[in-house]
Parts: sequence; structure tokens; C-alpha cells
Amino acid sequence: MQMCRALSIGLLAVAGALGLAAPAGAAADGRFEVLLRGGHGATAHASAARGLLARAGARRAGPSVPEIGLETVAPAPGTSARELLDALRGDPRVRAVVPVGRLSLRAAPNDPALSQPDGTPGT
Repeated sequence: MQMCRALSIGLLAVAGALGLAAPAGAAADGRFEVLLRGGHGATAHASAARGLLARAGARRAGPSVPEIGLETVAPAPGTSARELLDALRGDPRVRAVVPVGRLSLRAAPNDPALSQPDGTPGT
């Protein structure tokens, strides 16, 4: 469990450092991935997530992974993305917040293994 949590935090940090995530405060579609602190059983996560959503002015907007405390949220009607980001970053129950961004390929891969079917029997 500790390893999953450490790996999740590491992946979020690396994505931000490499510029794979959208710039801070500029979520492409207004969604954020939120990593919560504390116990992450299904019941504990659901309770913490409901409280967080209500206090921050957020709504669920994508996948939830209770095992690592991950929640995908978006601003509720009447709340801006910036207000939501500030509220989430100011909440002591939140370990990390990363804007959800979209990535696009700079060039098409030229590896034939990716574009041509393998004709070998049994594969």
C-alpha cells in the first residue's frame, strides 16, 4: 500500500516536472486529479471525497481510485477552475493536485510493429 502511494505521488510529480501535465491552473478541460491523504479503504475514501467535494465546490468528473486515494474532480456550477484549484491546494487533506491535460503526438511513430499486423501464428 505504501509503495502504491509513493508510486502515485512520484508519477504525479514526474508528469508535472516533465511538462506532461497542463501548466498549473490551466487545466485543458477544467478537471483536476486529486490525491488524498490518509486511509484509503473504500468507505474512508468515499467519505473523505464527499467532504472534499462539498467544501471545495467541486463535482466528480472522472475516474476514482480508492486504493491510492485518487479522485478526478471539476468545478461545480458557479465555481471557477482557479477557485477550485486554490481550495484544493489549501485543504490539508489533499496531498497533491494536478490539472488534467491532453497530450498529442508530435510525430507519428514509424515503427512497423505498431502499424502492421504480425502474421506469425499464435501471436
